[in-house]
Amino acid sequence: MKRKILRILLDVGIAAAVLISWGSMFFSLKNGILFSRGIASLKYYTVLSNLLLAAAALVSALMELLSLRKEHSLFSRFSAGLSHAAVSSVLLTFLTVLVFLGPRLGYGAMYMGANLWLHLILPLAGMFVFVLLNRQALGKRSDFTALIPTGTYAYFYIFRLLLGGRDMLRYNDWYGFVTWGYPVGIVILLLVFFITFWIARAVRALNRGIQRRESTWQE
Repeated sequence: MKRKILRILLDVGIAAAVLISWGSMFFSLKNGILFSRGIASLKYYTVLSNLLLAAAALVSALMELLSLRKEHSLFSRFSAGLSHAAVSSVLLTFLTVLVFLGPRLGYGAMYMGANLWLHLILPLAGMFVFVLLNRQALGKRSDFTALIPTGTYAYFYIFRLLLGGRDMLRYNDWYGFVTWGYPVGIVILLLVFFITFWIARAVRALNRGIQRRESTWQE
């Protein structure tokens, strides 16, 4: 019972923090490095993955609330899978900033204002909540479905690059993935999918280990 209530409170807190952070970016009076106000902010994977995290957190809170009332929902597995995909997505942006964008663009810019929450605090918070408090068992298939958000974003990102052509490359490739040419960009894209898959697998394995340990204690 206490775990369920804690999960609800943390999930609602994460969702609120995401919306407040995005709101501060949305209504900001200025743009910055990987920071755009208004609807333009939705072009960033960081923003979209965090909004997915907020949606997953709210769905998870609802599922936990229904379980408190002894109502069994057919969507509990969907909720866990959605949380798994969302956490994997925000951890991808966390690692991308840590090892790729931070060194290129400066950690000060990457961890300033709303970006501090979206790039660092919320990804880690989402991971810890899922790993420690999720009790819905997930199979290996979840590692592959966790790739869907990244795959969807990659499709539209590439489509925008190809549609704009070389003249618009400077504006459309805001992450700089094809700075060294399209072949290198393709390698980076494949690497992104590879990393996302192993993030999803690691997160699921950690959560499964917690579940097994609790089962052993209960026995």
